[in-house]
Amino acid sequence: MLVHSFGMHWEFPIEMSEKEENFCRALGTRSRFYCFLRRARHVVFDEPFQAQLATMYEQRPSGNRPVPPAMLAMAVILQAYTGASDAEAIECIKADQRWQLPLDCMGSKQPAFCQKTLAFFRKRLVETGMDQQLLARTVQLAKDTGLFDSKKLGKLRVAIDSAPLQGAGRVEDTINLIGHAIRNLVKAVVQAAGCTQKQIVNGAGLTVVGAGSVKARLDIDWNDKEAQKQALRRLVQESERLQCWLEEHGAELAGDDEVQAAQQMLRRVIEQDTEPDPDGCGPRIKEGVAPDRVISISDPDMRHGRKSSSRTINGYKRYQTADIKSGVVLAACSLPANVAEQHGADKMRAEMEQHGTVVELNIDRAFLASDLARDTHALGHKILSKPFPTPNGLLFTKQQFEIDLESAQVVCPAGEVATIQGQSAKFSSDDCAKCALRNKCQKPGVEAGRIITIHPQEDLMQELQAKLQTASGRKALRKRVMIEHNLAHHCNRQGPRARYRGTRKNDFDARRMAIVHNLMVIKSHSDDGQRLDAMAA
Repeated sequence: MLVHSFGMHWEFPIEMSEKEENFCRALGTRSRFYCFLRRARHVVFDEPFQAQLATMYEQRPSGNRPVPPAMLAMAVILQAYTGASDAEAIECIKADQRWQLPLDCMGSKQPAFCQKTLAFFRKRLVETGMDQQLLARTVQLAKDTGLFDSKKLGKLRVAIDSAPLQGAGRVEDTINLIGHAIRNLVKAVVQAAGCTQKQIVNGAGLTVVGAGSVKARLDIDWNDKEAQKQALRRLVQESERLQCWLEEHGAELAGDDEVQAAQQMLRRVIEQDTEPDPDGCGPRIKEGVAPDRVISISDPDMRHGRKSSSRTINGYKRYQTADIKSGVVLAACSLPANVAEQHGADKMRAEMEQHGTVVELNIDRAFLASDLARDTHALGHKILSKPFPTPNGLLFTKQQFEIDLESAQVVCPAGEVATIQGQSAKFSSDDCAKCALRNKCQKPGVEAGRIITIHPQEDLMQELQAKLQTASGRKALRKRVMIEHNLAHHCNRQGPRARYRGTRKNDFDARRMAIVHNLMVIKSHSDDGQRLDAMAA
């Protein structure tokens, strides 16, 4: 085996051997990324960064054979590039010379590490936040190789956007949610108490929980509304019997974290999806949808959400911040699908600002409410976005009124003046009644005067509206197309469905896709890595 590892440091040759050069020449253009990783390996995983990666193992158990974390990080990059699972990655390391080339194990028949080691490393990346540092390392490499203007380092001109990501968990209806939550509680008790499932089922008098699906054991005509109601009541009663049994026999389990979490989840799904039936005979399915409703027991972070009025999401939204000129991704994350988009920008803020101060922000109007946008505008920096529309049919729109924030006044097209009070300016009903332009301003039959709503960021809205009226302003808005192209590549590589469950693990997945994207941008800029050393110098 040609892998050289001493402790936690990965030692490898910098110059390519004749065998490696010949192999790279034999590869087609679609496989050039493997060659680039081989050429860029010593630059990405230099001595300081390898030392930083090694800090993840400061508390490692003694006696384990160390595997250099830089080598495992390279495997994670290859996984993200190919979409391989852990098991497929180990097979590729054994049989695919393209993987062996950057991992420095050409010709080896045995992998340098096992599947469990790779999974353990990924867990440490997530726990320590080192995935964020790996992404930051690629950004720093982009700076070193000249992808950022050296005169403008520290002044970020960025674009932000999001895309839907279907969750990996199964979306369940009320019956399945409650049944799944009961099964999980029984399993948690079995693990904590060391008893069998049969003992708990018999002791608590459960008849629905067991082998097979909950709906199959309920065995009703699911088209019968009354039968559905009785099935729900039976399921809720079983959950109550299980809770009573735990109170009587499970006092020693009160401090078990898994049992407590399972109990809380069971109570939550019952409270969010049921309400007392007016007939007084028990619960019924709640009318409407509870705020922040859990839709999957297997992935409790998943939520129902929308990307648009016609496009629903069951899972998450993935976010990305990129440098507007080079396309290098500065930050990436995910959030449950029901979270408003501005929170995605604020979540990435600290990650992007470690590279500098945002002086130009190219965003969709959904991000205008973010703290990042407000603070950027307050500092006098540039915001490029379409303003919120204010349609009013064939009548005068808000833009036809002169809004003077300094004097707190609004002047209508007829010359009348209204004072801004709070978040609105109300014109006198008498002035509006005698106005010759009223038929162009208000609908027939309206008695009150015209009211103009003042946006909390009205000064910014006026700036954005003014830019929209000029050819240069509209041209500047088109720079944001870059982030849409970035996200299209990201989604194509990651796929429409999440690989992992939970927001934090999906943060990791978004970042590793961004890492591959940045390396591919650097690859293109450095002639497949041929000029990498000279550019970095």
